[in-house]
Amino acid sequence: MTFLYILNHILEAAGLYFYVFALYPHRHHRIKDILATVLCYTGLYFVYLRENILLNLFCMFLVYVFLLVFFIRRPFIDALLHVMINLIMIEISEQLVDLSFFLFKDNTSFVSTTKQYIIASVEVRVIHYTLIFAVVRILKRWHKLNVLTPKYKRITLAFTTITLVSLISLQTLGLSVSLDSSKILWLYILEATIISLSIGVIITLGLLSNHQADLLRLRSDMQREEDERNYNYLLEQQDTDQKILIHDIKNHLTSIHSLIKLEDYATATDQIEHLIQAPAITETVPVSNNQSLNLLLARYQTMARESHLEFSVDIKGVDLSFLTPDDITSLFCNLLDNAMDSAASSVDAHIHLRICTGPSPTSVHINLINTCNTEPEKGPDGEYITSKKDRLHHGFGLKSIERVTTKHHGVIETHYDKDENEFHTIILLFHTGENE
Repeated sequence: MTFLYILNHILEAAGLYFYVFALYPHRHHRIKDILATVLCYTGLYFVYLRENILLNLFCMFLVYVFLLVFFIRRPFIDALLHVMINLIMIEISEQLVDLSFFLFKDNTSFVSTTKQYIIASVEVRVIHYTLIFAVVRILKRWHKLNVLTPKYKRITLAFTTITLVSLISLQTLGLSVSLDSSKILWLYILEATIISLSIGVIITLGLLSNHQADLLRLRSDMQREEDERNYNYLLEQQDTDQKILIHDIKNHLTSIHSLIKLEDYATATDQIEHLIQAPAITETVPVSNNQSLNLLLARYQTMARESHLEFSVDIKGVDLSFLTPDDITSLFCNLLDNAMDSAASSVDAHIHLRICTGPSPTSVHINLINTCNTEPEKGPDGEYITSKKDRLHHGFGLKSIERVTTKHHGVIETHYDKDENEFHTIILLFHTGENE
């Protein structure tokens, strides 16, 4: 029986391993992930031998939380949701088999004979693996929970927690009370009702989130259309300005030549400087391999010029094609809006955006520097918070930046240079090569 216990434990661990890495890329080396799984499940095995189901579930919860946080670089609430989903799948598969064997009696739910244990274990693993495959397919369609907004994630976490607690309560009831066939049938019905209600609530939340996402995409599409019109206008305007400058260049050169003959070098120098600083020469439309970013940067160049801000963009041979239009809007609109608001009231106002390849070929390094008269306010956690008066509605820009950064397995750092009165935002994104 010991060998069967260990084999069952290995299959359960393999189910969790498949579930996680069918959805997410490896954060660490595969050997390190396997070693962490083996060590955690070895500890669980010794807890399992105590045959205390509540202690077993509690320790399993702690181990799953640790493994999910260790395996994937996602918000903590995402890790908790995956933990709850996996524990619910295990509970459902075990209880369906236990109920069918009439095992909720005599203070134990473990099968007494080797033959019954083998049959029950095979049935549990078949149901468990079937649920894993089904849930993985659903979550891939839901973009690994990204379809749920933070608010809906919290509600979903609450309902999955209620579902798990209800299932554990039913199992505890079965352990303490001897049940006949009719009562087991009612347990089946009650369990099916709880699961159905939870699934219905989660699907409804998913549909609501999809609807909200559709509205956001519609707004994004409308914004992109406006940006494209502005971008085309900028290209036409730049072409016209350059043609006018080329037409007038002969007159400028003649005038400068005359000033030099008259030894009026100061005026000649001023005219040359004026010619060099002409917008038709100095202003360019940013170009990257991401059209959405080009459109957005062209719009912000116009806004900066109208606000008398110096806005420079340096994009050096970096692949940005993996960023979706929604990513571009959420990330760069919020970054540049904050930078322009901060720089607008500062002395020598300027914004410098530099995008280049990071430390690895599949990484992108984004460095945004903007002038800022005073250091932004920090929250209790030491992180910078919005300085806008309406904080109820203006804290979401920072959350959008963090969401896109997390989506692409990246990190974000900010600091304030008191000597230069400049605020630095540094973001490192990773492109895994998969369809994110």
